[in-house]
Amino acid sequence: MAIEDPDGWVFLRFTSENGDLYYKVFGTWRGGGYGSSEDWRLSSGCQLSDIKDAGVFWLVPQVSGSVYELPKKTDGFYTRYTGGVLDDILKASGTGGITIEKVTLADELDLYSITPQRQ
Repeated sequence: MAIEDPDGWVFLRFTSENGDLYYKVFGTWRGGGYGSSEDWRLSSGCQLSDIKDAGVFWLVPQVSGSVYELPKKTDGFYTRYTGGVLDDILKASGTGGITIEKVTLADELDLYSITPQRQ
């Protein structure tokens, strides 16, 4: 099981034409200094009911088997470059009958009355 620990992240809700929901993490990693690149990754997908509360982190298991360890304080953080990539992903909303929205993880858990287990 791979652990992914992005520096910043955004939670995305995908809704199909028939109303099926699934979620993905847009994770960002900043380079360490001069000449370092910025990286991003869109996770394979998760279900809200699988998310665990680990104090200062959310543990978000993915369908691929990896787990994203998301610092609660970096929800919504990204750089200008990774923000441009995120904008491109959001502009694809509606393509193929899938709506893509930027949401907050905490709000989605509240909306569906899901209380994550403490890890």
